[in-house]
Amino acid sequence: MSILLFGDFAVPYWGCIEIDSLKSITEKITVIANLEGPFITRNEVEAFDKYKINLCADRDCVNYLKDVNINYLSFANNHILDFKQTLQETVSILKNEGIDFFGTFEKPFIEFNDGGKKVCIWGAVSFITGRTSNKHDKINEFNPIRLFHQIRYYKKKNPEVYIILYLHWGYEFAMYPQPADREWALRAIDIGVSVVIGVHPHKVQGIEKYKNGIVVYSLGNYILPRSELTRPHLSDENRIIHSDLLHLPKIGVEIDTLNNEILIHDLFYDKDSSQLVYRGETNDYQVNSLPFANFSFKQYRKWYKGQKYKGEQRSRINIHPTFYSYFNFYNAKFHLAKLYLFAFRLIRRLLISMRFHTPASYHDLTSQHEQNNQGLNM
Repeated sequence: MSILLFGDFAVPYWGCIEIDSLKSITEKITVIANLEGPFITRNEVEAFDKYKINLCADRDCVNYLKDVNINYLSFANNHILDFKQTLQETVSILKNEGIDFFGTFEKPFIEFNDGGKKVCIWGAVSFITGRTSNKHDKINEFNPIRLFHQIRYYKKKNPEVYIILYLHWGYEFAMYPQPADREWALRAIDIGVSVVIGVHPHKVQGIEKYKNGIVVYSLGNYILPRSELTRPHLSDENRIIHSDLLHLPKIGVEIDTLNNEILIHDLFYDKDSSQLVYRGETNDYQVNSLPFANFSFKQYRKWYKGQKYKGEQRSRINIHPTFYSYFNFYNAKFHLAKLYLFAFRLIRRLLISMRFHTPASYHDLTSQHEQNNQGLNM
């Protein structure tokens, strides 16, 4: 048996995409994805923050999860708490279909057996990606030092368990992982984690083999909207069937837990046919090779500093803090950055409400990155 992990799943309307091509790889396997937004069952549910993109799904979209045999969903992301309703409504919909979840403060991980081997998957979300709590619910936040010690303690008590970390981290559209995230992932391998999987950046950031473990820095997207058309109009007369979805590269990673090897499944969204196309598999790590593979932590920090003002990195890293480590004195900077980003977001909302600032269109931003990627693939 194996485990197949996909990235961000947020389909606003039933019928906006066709994913039958995935059934050939999901029929007899444990499948996991990240539920990037709650299920909405009522006609009017207000968003907590009207000055950001808010993601959610129509109730019928649970059928997409069933069609590709998704067994477990991570709630550890920056959109699951977008709307003023409790997570229990989403949990109830999933429970009726036999789909379990993890990644909340109360339920950070989930355990199950895969071909006779016990597996544990932890979900956590970094505060730099957005909201991690509201008055109803709290998601398992990626506190680097605390989570590191929790994983080490769990591994000591359960030495035979195969541990996968499924982390929502990094900046959107960044080409490379933050130095602190790379260091943290490799240190997690050192204490017994088998695989670290990243989601959120929308980019496929590559795969690094380290000692006996594997790090997939970002899976890219799975199914995610590109436009502001993210709030379902639940009445039939207002329902829009053809949603605008991101057609950036994306991969699924299939993990053989017995041999600790992976297969990379290449996926592509064809906007002309509104179909998620499965383009085959490979076990060749060179397909996703990294220019910094085998760099020490110090070497990667130095290399990253030379990259962060080039190309797509520039638009995302200049405004937000760069994290070079989470350990030792860098941990203080991590907590200071939380205060800085909280203030930054508060000021941004104020400026938008006063009409002193008009943020770039999410549609335009994602379109630009799709065009850049198409140029690279030509």
